[in-house]
Amino acid sequence: MEQKSKPSTPEERASAIADLFRDELKKISDKLEKARALNIDVETRGDVRRKPQEILHLKERETELVHDRGFVLGVLANTPTQTSGIGDFFAGKLDEIDLEIKRTEAHPSGVIFDEGPIRGKKQALHHLSTIRADMLRAGNHVLGVLGQPPLADKKNPQHKT
Repeated sequence: MEQKSKPSTPEERASAIADLFRDELKKISDKLEKARALNIDVETRGDVRRKPQEILHLKERETELVHDRGFVLGVLANTPTQTSGIGDFFAGKLDEIDLEIKRTEAHPSGVIFDEGPIRGKKQALHHLSTIRADMLRAGNHVLGVLGQPPLADKKNPQHKT
């Protein structure tokens, strides 16, 4: 099996990172397509998942990744050799998600209504964990391509990415 060489030029790094985001967004797009095609409004394999809520969660994941892709590729386009802020960006995103997880965990009810759609607390926590995993995976891949150290997973310190 032939091993790929690490991207060495700014253009190769940007291309490898764009490929990552393209692949991640394609996975979410495929899941969105499947969710929209469901003929029922509630799926009961495992936890109960409502079709509109599942679509909303997938759109939120997609929006987060599009935002991250725009930021990272923007930095690489404008300052291809000054990429240290990218690690800080992903670390900040993880901190924001961790704060939102804590806030949701502390919510006194099993149902959350914050001037938006009604969400089940359990489903909201699962969704936040999924977005967190997306950020950690994408962030560490990007940092690896850039030759920077991986993000520390403060929530799961034994977890190796």
